[in-house]
Amino acid sequence: MVFLENNHPAGLYILRFATLGMVIFGSMAEMPLVWKLGDLSMGLMALTNLIAILMLSGIAFKLTKDYNQQRKAGKLPTFDIDAYPEIKKQVEDGILEKDNLKQWNEGEINS
Repeated sequence: MVFLENNHPAGLYILRFATLGMVIFGSMAEMPLVWKLGDLSMGLMALTNLIAILMLSGIAFKLTKDYNQQRKAGKLPTFDIDAYPEIKKQVEDGILEKDNLKQWNEGEINS
C-alpha cells in the first residue's frame, strides 16, 4: 500500500472510509454473506502470498544453500550481497551499507 508509505492524507482517508464501510456492511448484512466474503478475502490473501512465495523461492533456496555451506565449513554465516549480483540489482542503494547493518543489528533503525 504505497499510498500509506508517506502518510498520504488522501490515501489514509480512503482506507478509513473503506474500513468504516466494511464495518457498517458487516453489521447490517446477512451472516452467510459476511462469512462468504470473509472466506473470499482470506482466499485472495492466501493466493497473493503463495504467488509471492513462489517468486521468492529461487532466491531463498540459493541463500539457504550458501548459509548451510558456511555452517558446514565451520564459519559464522554472513550475507555478502556482492556474491549475488542478481539480488544486488534489486536492492536500493544504501540499504545494505555496513553502517546501516551495524545500526540495524544494534536496534537503532526505526521501522
